[in-house]
Amino acid sequence: MTNGTATTPSQQEDRTIILPIRQDEYEKIVSVFQKFRAWLDQQFRLHPELFPETFEKGYKLHDMNTSSKIGVVTRRIKLRNGQVWTVYPSFVMPHMTGYTEEVAKALYLRKFGVPYEALTYVFGNQEKYFVRGQHFHGTLESANLRSRSWAILHNYWDWGRRTRLENGGARCPAERLNGRRYADNWLENLLVAMSAVPKTKPPLKTA
Repeated sequence: MTNGTATTPSQQEDRTIILPIRQDEYEKIVSVFQKFRAWLDQQFRLHPELFPETFEKGYKLHDMNTSSKIGVVTRRIKLRNGQVWTVYPSFVMPHMTGYTEEVAKALYLRKFGVPYEALTYVFGNQEKYFVRGQHFHGTLESANLRSRSWAILHNYWDWGRRTRLENGGARCPAERLNGRRYADNWLENLLVAMSAVPKTKPPLKTA
């Protein structure tokens, strides 16, 4: 993850930790200090690759925030090196642009070439909602990363039953490669897996 070195403004780290959990379970623990910390410690024991390298040296619960978009509460933690990280549950999209389950269904149809206009007609929301959702971060800036995002989607979309059997039960190319499945929902699995990778802002394109 991060090594504590300074970054330039164009390479600011998106310090988020995305962890697998069902919405009903999350709502029971997020506001309770002891339960949330116990869950966080458990997740670190199970999936240390999802956390920054310095997490094991100690942390404290920093603050809480309620999304003005969808009303979901998140917590931030502060590491001993002073870095502050936001902990996201896997059932919401980055930047709280929506719920993973509803976005996953629409994006799966994009695999078969269903146009954005049709997704908007069936699922509601505006066309740009699905354009941004396809590129994971909820901003037009990150939507510029089209080819990279499309490749990631193809690595996490579920295979059909026959292909799963041919690949030892793995549900997608990424699982066959790394042997990990964090969630049954393919988009949740993707978002959690991305939490294990350092995330930086792409430089803005200039005309």
